[in-house]
Amino acid sequence: MSCSPSTASAWRRPAVRLRRWARRDIEAETRRALQEIRAEVADLTVMATERVTRKVLTEDDQRKLVEEAIRELDFKALTAGAAE
Repeated sequence: MSCSPSTASAWRRPAVRLRRWARRDIEAETRRALQEIRAEVADLTVMATERVTRKVLTEDDQRKLVEEAIRELDFKALTAGAAE
C-alpha cells in the first residue's frame, strides 16, 4: 500500500513542525540549564573562596570573582553539543 504524493506531503508537514518545536524546546532548555550552571558556579566560587580565605567577601569581590570564574568555563563546548 503506497501513499499518493499529496498524502505523503500532508504527513511530512506536521513532522517538520514537530521537529521545529522540539528543536526550539531543546534550545530553550539548554539556555535555561546553562543559566542554572552559571548561577551554581557563582555560588560555589564565592563559598569556596570564603572558606579558603576565611573572610567574607564584599559584593565587589564576589562580582569580580564570579565574572572571572565564568569567563574561565568553556560554555561553548556545552552549547555546541546542543546545536547538533
